[in-house]
Amino acid sequence: MQYEAARQAQAYEAKQALVQQNEGGEDTFGTTIKQQSLSNASKSAYYKEFRKVVEQADVILEVLDARDPEGCRARNIEQHIQSTNPDKRIVLVVNKIDLVPREVVEKWLAFLKEEFPAVAFRSATTGNHKQNMVIGHADLLNVLKNYCRSEDISKKITVGIIGYPNVGKSSVINSLKRSKVANVGAKPGLTTNKQEIKLDSDITLLDCPGIIFNDNDQEITNAVILRNSVRVEQLDDCVAPVAAILDRINPERLCAKYNLPAHIRGVNNFLEALANQRGRLKPHGKPDYQAAARIVLQDWNQGKIPFFTLPPQRDQFTGNLLSQPHQDLSKLPSMKQMGHQFV
Repeated sequence: MQYEAARQAQAYEAKQALVQQNEGGEDTFGTTIKQQSLSNASKSAYYKEFRKVVEQADVILEVLDARDPEGCRARNIEQHIQSTNPDKRIVLVVNKIDLVPREVVEKWLAFLKEEFPAVAFRSATTGNHKQNMVIGHADLLNVLKNYCRSEDISKKITVGIIGYPNVGKSSVINSLKRSKVANVGAKPGLTTNKQEIKLDSDITLLDCPGIIFNDNDQEITNAVILRNSVRVEQLDDCVAPVAAILDRINPERLCAKYNLPAHIRGVNNFLEALANQRGRLKPHGKPDYQAAARIVLQDWNQGKIPFFTLPPQRDQFTGNLLSQPHQDLSKLPSMKQMGHQFV
């Protein structure tokens, strides 16, 4: 009953916010929020919870997906925090490092540490929380404990955890807490309001809904969709994101994954072959391109189509790297061990 009342109150606040605004506006973080439907009203309410977390936190943990860390960053949020509250600390948590080779993780850590403290992290297995499988737990706790000390005086801190939907924010919290205190799952949007979790006597964690950090009010892009930030069943067009996948990866390896002829090229030809193979057909035997595309997107979101990105080249070194502690990533498989998995 309490949850339902809170949900209704949140929806009402969002509707009221829409009534007070015309066609949308730019929020205090410089992120334009589209406001044209009840769905967008819910997003507005989620953003309100997100803003509370950022404002209340002494330290911000920005959780990134190890497969595409730069694509998951909210640089406008980082810049806003640095310009308006330079005493607020930002730590980048590179999560899901078990999905990419060790060398890729090392390259990303070197890149990110030039700007902020960065910790590689592998969360506990969902449901059983086997702590021997966690990587980065002690490193992240040490970073937070250091922020609890000011001139040898212990102080309490509030840690806000932000990031795109489905980057694993709740899994990071559960791993730090060593128990299931936050909902986790493969579908984006499971966390719908701010959650406060006491990590210990000095550290309080604040979880919040995942937010899509758009710099403008254009429609959701393929890049956002491929971060598993939007549920596949809510998409009107699943073909365009699959075309983006084919642009990213080796088409022959993708065809091999689905047992299709290696010579197939082009998204329509690929989806037609997949639809025929899987029986996703419309009346008169016509291929259902959207149904076939949903198969690929669901596999992509569930990590069944492995991939990774590499950090871009910097024009100059910012000088922060040497102050960062070294992490032992020897438990992660190497490129040689994992290379055959990547399409």
